[in-house]
Amino acid sequence: MIQNYFKIAVRNLKRDSLFTSLNILGLSVGLATGLLILLWVKDERSFDSYHPNIERIYVERANFKAGDEVNVWEGCPAPHAPYALREIPEVEKAVRVVTAGAPLIKYGEIAAVEKLGAFADTSFFQVFKTDLIAGNPAQPFGDIHSVVLTESLARKYFGASTELSSVLGKVLTIGKDPTVVTAIMRDYPDNTSLKYDYIRPYEYLKSTFEGNIMWKSREEDWGNFGNITYFLLKPGASVSAVEQKLGNIQHTHHPADQGSFYTLQAFEKTHLYAADGDDTGAQTVGIMGIAALFILLIACINYINLATAKATKRAKEVGMRKAIGAKRSQLVTQFLVESSLVFLLSSALAIALAYLLLPYCNDIADKKLRIDWSDPTIPLLLSGVLGGALLLSSIYPAFVLSAFNPLLVMKGQLTTSKSGQANLRKGLVVLQFVCSSALLFAMYVIGQQMNYIQTRNLGFDRENVFQINLSESTYKNRDAMIRELESQPSILDVTSTSDNILQASSSTGDTNWEGKTDDNNLLITPVAIAPDYMRFFKMNLVSGTDFTGTQADSTAFIINETAAAQMGIGNPVGKRFTLWQTEGTVIGVVKDFNFASLRESIKPAIFFSKTSWHGIICVKTTGKDANKAVEAAATVWKHFDTSYPFDFAFMDESFHKMYKKEQRTTQLFKAFGMIALLISCLGLFGLSAFMGEQRRKEIGVRKVLGATVAGITGLLAKDFLKLVVIAIIIAAPVAYYFMNKWLDDFAYRIDMQWWMFAVASAAAVLIAFLTVGFQAVKAALANPVKSLRSE
Repeated sequence: MIQNYFKIAVRNLKRDSLFTSLNILGLSVGLATGLLILLWVKDERSFDSYHPNIERIYVERANFKAGDEVNVWEGCPAPHAPYALREIPEVEKAVRVVTAGAPLIKYGEIAAVEKLGAFADTSFFQVFKTDLIAGNPAQPFGDIHSVVLTESLARKYFGASTELSSVLGKVLTIGKDPTVVTAIMRDYPDNTSLKYDYIRPYEYLKSTFEGNIMWKSREEDWGNFGNITYFLLKPGASVSAVEQKLGNIQHTHHPADQGSFYTLQAFEKTHLYAADGDDTGAQTVGIMGIAALFILLIACINYINLATAKATKRAKEVGMRKAIGAKRSQLVTQFLVESSLVFLLSSALAIALAYLLLPYCNDIADKKLRIDWSDPTIPLLLSGVLGGALLLSSIYPAFVLSAFNPLLVMKGQLTTSKSGQANLRKGLVVLQFVCSSALLFAMYVIGQQMNYIQTRNLGFDRENVFQINLSESTYKNRDAMIRELESQPSILDVTSTSDNILQASSSTGDTNWEGKTDDNNLLITPVAIAPDYMRFFKMNLVSGTDFTGTQADSTAFIINETAAAQMGIGNPVGKRFTLWQTEGTVIGVVKDFNFASLRESIKPAIFFSKTSWHGIICVKTTGKDANKAVEAAATVWKHFDTSYPFDFAFMDESFHKMYKKEQRTTQLFKAFGMIALLISCLGLFGLSAFMGEQRRKEIGVRKVLGATVAGITGLLAKDFLKLVVIAIIIAAPVAYYFMNKWLDDFAYRIDMQWWMFAVASAAAVLIAFLTVGFQAVKAALANPVKSLRSE
């Protein structure tokens, strides 16, 4: 019996080769795309999930009230960790982490700048899952001059075939410090937020800390918010109680911060949620998940539409089978076997397509996704996608086709309109294009927002500027190096600073000012700059004066407009201001400019003159002389340091890298949106071919009576285009609502205009018209003699 079902199924599939091909193509592309998107979603949602106590790990965030706003910072003061361990019973362990910059690491003849390092408390290895291949897990650090390396970094310096246990005790030079390798840990998985190649003891950082202006130890510095602090809470601990106690600790030891409060963010959420709770990442993953479901739904709708459209062809077959005694259950089984055969072929092709396209998706998404059959979630995901799609698309056609009345069929009285199938197909086409149009709208809006971010004026001139990160040798000879750079004909201007203006992230709450109230706190970003810095970047002072390059600058401050507003004292120029232990005067207010992600509103910033802090040189050139300027700067660098590699980056490139993830996600979304539209058009193509065949005789009569090709084409196309227009009308407000919510998470965003939806709608209508029009023109051009021969 089963063999007979398969024989008939193969015969029917061969007979309608066009519909079979369209079904298999649409389903395979839809299934492959849905699978790839869901792999991406699974990877994004699985970040850091491998840690054993992930549900009890939290990251401390500092919150400062500034009028009606609350500024949220990722870092917190260093003393919070030891005080929390002593005074908060709910805290089981605490870990402080500070990124290690970009030191030069040497071993023998091998030397390289390593940018993925950190200083961390020893408890890091108990709170987070770090598998040690060699070394003592209970005491990974020997003393403050020790380091834990990842397996890949160890093999980089000591050889690919080296026995890792033999690496222990060997001495690397990190910067100028001889450092002993005391442990080797496995490389972190790709889906982790802890992307460190080496970890050094936090105690070393404490031993070298000189305070903000050489006046206090790290454990006494309540105003430095440069530490990322993690807490492992005890089971059942109250998060809100810990937050309250952390605030009390800070207020007790630093009374000036009475208006500040501290929150705990679940570590498992940090990948998709920003420190301030911004959920753009989670929303993006959700949008991609919905896109996957839409694409799978569209592919299934194609199958349902084409299967029910062929119902009239199968009606006599069903009637004859019923007349000679076939049961409905047997007919349902027959059609389900046909559907299963199509899905079997589509699934095989979909998996092959997924394997073929996976490298391209990884390249776009900058990931290392793979279809790992040993991972139990992959077969479950695949079977869920395929099984759900099979049930969704095959059950209805099977029951519709098996329900035909044999008496009406044999009399020729059964029509698709009477059976309601035509209305069903129209509804499904509308649903299909609602999904496609919504994705098209979203794709266009996301593209416009990303373009806006890339082209927005940040408030300073970053054009043709590259920044040089100084080594220890060049830092000592900074002034001489600047003079040599200024003498190069390809270089227009040179200045120096303590921070990369695009990513200035250090912050302090250790401030005071004339007119400050007890409930007003200011968490501010301090940047040391040269006297010509404002002129170099073409920043505008809205009041006051610039630095003069004289001794008077040592007690002078310039703040941005946001800082001035949050101080709450009107015009701050001439007012006393204390930063750490330096009391001075505000001499100017600079117009706000963006020095962080455009997702965030502009934060308070303060500029002061302290050249000993300058670790970055900024060089301005012209587009034409950029390569010459870089070569000249590299030559100057070698005069002062031959051991440390020349480390530079153009600011435009650095700016674009800040949004690399968003750009990659946008590219993926655009690709998947176009695939959704393609699958919808495959369905329209099949339905329009079927309708052209069904109305063959009508078209022949119309042509004999004088109808033009254009008239017949319009007649056949308008019914489908009406459905597309209805779908657009439904999709537009839905897409507007969700995209407006997505845009709300950007501090600087586009305003959605009607023309954006008009452009996306026009594109959808045009693509649908070309798809339907091809079949309509083909039907209109057919010879009427052939179509009327049987009449």
